[in-house]
Amino acid sequence: HFLGNDVIGGCNYDAMCVRSEWHINFRCAAAGSPFYGNYLAKMLSNDLKNEPRVPAINFQNSFDCMYDDDSFLTDSTVGIPTVWPIRVGKNFWHNSKQVMSYVEKDMLARCTAIHAAYVSAVINPQKEHLAKVLPLAAEQLAAEIPFAVGSQKEHLKRRYDILVQDLEDFKQYFSSNDIDPIKEKLSGIYEILSVGLTDEIPRSKWRDYAESIYPVRTETGFPHALSKVPADERIPLPGRVLYGPLAAILSNMDGKRSLSEIFRMVEHETRQLMSEKEIRKMYGAVRYLADWGYVSFQGFKGLSKEDIVNSLHNAGIKSGDYIMVHSSISEFGIIDGGVETAIQALYEVVGETGCCLFPAFTDCFTYLGGPNHSEIYRPFDPTNLRQIWTGLLPRTLLKNHPDAIRSKHITHSWCGLGENAKLACAEHGMVDPPVGSKSPLAYCLKKNGKIVHFGSTLGSTTFLHLIEDELNLPGVQTTFCKIKKANGYSETVASPRNLPGDRDFYHGSKDTIRFFKAAIPAGLEIKEATLGNGTIMAMDMVQLYNIGYKLLSEQPDLLLSSDPENLSCNRIKKENE
Repeated sequence: HFLGNDVIGGCNYDAMCVRSEWHINFRCAAAGSPFYGNYLAKMLSNDLKNEPRVPAINFQNSFDCMYDDDSFLTDSTVGIPTVWPIRVGKNFWHNSKQVMSYVEKDMLARCTAIHAAYVSAVINPQKEHLAKVLPLAAEQLAAEIPFAVGSQKEHLKRRYDILVQDLEDFKQYFSSNDIDPIKEKLSGIYEILSVGLTDEIPRSKWRDYAESIYPVRTETGFPHALSKVPADERIPLPGRVLYGPLAAILSNMDGKRSLSEIFRMVEHETRQLMSEKEIRKMYGAVRYLADWGYVSFQGFKGLSKEDIVNSLHNAGIKSGDYIMVHSSISEFGIIDGGVETAIQALYEVVGETGCCLFPAFTDCFTYLGGPNHSEIYRPFDPTNLRQIWTGLLPRTLLKNHPDAIRSKHITHSWCGLGENAKLACAEHGMVDPPVGSKSPLAYCLKKNGKIVHFGSTLGSTTFLHLIEDELNLPGVQTTFCKIKKANGYSETVASPRNLPGDRDFYHGSKDTIRFFKAAIPAGLEIKEATLGNGTIMAMDMVQLYNIGYKLLSEQPDLLLSSDPENLSCNRIKKENE
């Protein structure tokens, strides 16, 4: 239910000012819901400036989390603009933990009077208030220019639009004849101030991709609880939705603005330019919400199965190939039909005579050079697909295909479909060496297979551990793991020749990873093909094995980092001196 038609607004009195050494940051209502009360709050701040025995009031029209705490009601789908006159000072004190001896009664009375005056003005706005609106708006526009991020002109336009929508909100009480002349004069001020401002829009891979998506909200309110999502599919959303830019991104969705434009709007509102990593993170959160029906992309389909098939062919994958696929499917952008479409495309390319396997790795280590305190540690349980940390492709394959095959290894299992996958996984026991002679990796090497990075980086090239195992290089050692038993208890087992610790090739690209910087000049070919916003890379396993075996025989520490700050690699080196 949209409450903006029934409720004027809200005032959050959490963390109220009650001591003389404190002051007030009067946070305006965010831009998601127009509010004339923002002008009144600025007037109040100005009118009480330098008044004796009155706390300093700093009106804030921009801050990091515009919808945090109870201010989330300003969300455009709820429509209750909410201001927050939050106290600022040392010694945190919260209304929910009142200790009256800590409250200065005189300051409490004065602050209560300030809030009462504000609420009274909001309930009964006077025509005399309108005379102050234009100079206040002009003041805010001029003061905004030094804070501009990205395009200065677009930034100022966003602030102008917010001021105009708040001015329009006065029409609940005053006529268009009172408001429109103010708007016209404000427009003239904006045009003067915008002369000479920069107008270069920030561009990047994910910003450009988001230009083609026009999202719209499908439900009222922020998706705090993710109640539509099955419990085992829920993920933490950035900033718990409220405490960061995601709330503002959601509130600015109207179905007419592109997601990229919305990103920029939020940057202008909060005066903070998001990095490409943050843009990618926000896109991922919005896409997740779209997958579960909280957001609609209004018919945007993205990549088709044919697009994927063509890119796989361009990367050199053909019928009859045995491929071992490391994946990060989100790197491509939206795929029509999602993960299942990608699975179908991969199997279509290799055909019935080929084989497609995915890593289904789990973290059940209890000891990795010391006790394992990782949050993802769990006793190995093949029925718990959430334990698989190697991406959506293997989890989806095992969830949606009852006939899927998975090898039995407790840390480095592989999964796939079909008779060839069954043969590849057949001998891989629970506590065999994870990449030894009985592993699917060794089986596919005999079949002249290929390593495929489907959106993932070269850092996930597990095949290099097979050479590491054969040469008994530093870092291959016995680890201890837990396995969940049928009765609910768990037992500890030794996993010989496992792969604990860090490696240099886990980080970076082919231009920075020590192994690939040596292997590519030695003749290693990495075929690449673009797919949407990501890349598919393929390597011939036999070629990788031959070149890698020679390089690692000559430089046994090539897979270890040369960075003196890499404690894990340095420990491995020291243990094998």
